[in-house]
Amino acid sequence: MQTVGGGPMQQSTERRLRQVEEHVRFENAHDLEGVMSTFGGTGFYADEPWGEHHEGLGAVRRYYEDLHRASPDFHVEVKRRHVTPESIVLEVQLTRTHGGTWRGLPATGCHFDIPL
Repeated sequence: MQTVGGGPMQQSTERRLRQVEEHVRFENAHDLEGVMSTFGGTGFYADEPWGEHHEGLGAVRRYYEDLHRASPDFHVEVKRRHVTPESIVLEVQLTRTHGGTWRGLPATGCHFDIPL
């Protein structure tokens, strides 16, 4: 049931937006425990450009450990938020330096600045 003026749907949307913003904050702080706390009890992360699906908290943790090891300066800058009762979409700018092995590719030292 959706109501206007702070009803259940709006509260749920606001709660989900806070969780998404907290996740981004933890990512930028390289706080792995904080990041993991935003995945709930089961954990699932889809990296669609690579066709990867990380199911379970252990798999999600390994993904983020590899990312942090390969790019210790990884940063997410939120450019725009699109919020509806059904979904939250962030337009972001990802920056990182390829400072460690990532997906089998040895460190290149290259800096990446990627709109997503």
